[in-house]
Amino acid sequence: MVSNNFLKNKFGGTIIWHARDSETFNPIKYDKASIRDQYGIAKNKKIVMFCGSIRPHKGLDDLVRAVKLINDDNILLVLVGIENNQECDNLSRLANDLLGTKFMGIGLQPFNKIPEILTLADVIVIPQKKTFPSVGQMPAKVFDAMAMAKPIIGTTMSGLPNILEGCGLIVPPSNPKEMALAIEYLLHNPNYAAEIGSKARKKFNENYSWDVMGEVLLKIFNKYETY
Repeated sequence: MVSNNFLKNKFGGTIIWHARDSETFNPIKYDKASIRDQYGIAKNKKIVMFCGSIRPHKGLDDLVRAVKLINDDNILLVLVGIENNQECDNLSRLANDLLGTKFMGIGLQPFNKIPEILTLADVIVIPQKKTFPSVGQMPAKVFDAMAMAKPIIGTTMSGLPNILEGCGLIVPPSNPKEMALAIEYLLHNPNYAAEIGSKARKKFNENYSWDVMGEVLLKIFNKYETY
């Protein structure tokens, strides 16, 4: 079993995507306004979010620079997954220097809090850089965001173009200007953002949910069933 097409092409096997429970990750269960109140975020803020492990190949410095290019006093970049390490310290320092009050860092969260956290967002960005670690990795957080019906921006790395085909926007890696334009487009076109978010949820349910992946796993395990 492998987790993406890159590994399948290299080693063979069956792809088992990083599936999620469609009932736990269900946007109708969460109220954005009340959750924003819990986190002290004003209702007029336009939240651009990355939620996941913070590593050099994730391209979060590019995301910070992209938000800096957007001339909108109401935009707020929320980075979820801030840890007590040098990488996160450097990233937080960059974000504070370039964005000031337009940046909010949130620490590591338990897995059961992720749907609530994602509810805060207006746009989710997965800004993978073009690096060796990115090539063989499928970011699990794209499936979290799809399940929560969020409009998503990804880069051309990690199979994201195929995953987000028809339900997200794709930009070149390490290109803050193009990333900024995509973010602005989604924020300025909320109906379109809601439409692709809905399509992302539908594609998730059809391809990447626990129920779907469970059926694939059963077929694999049944080949080796003994009596």
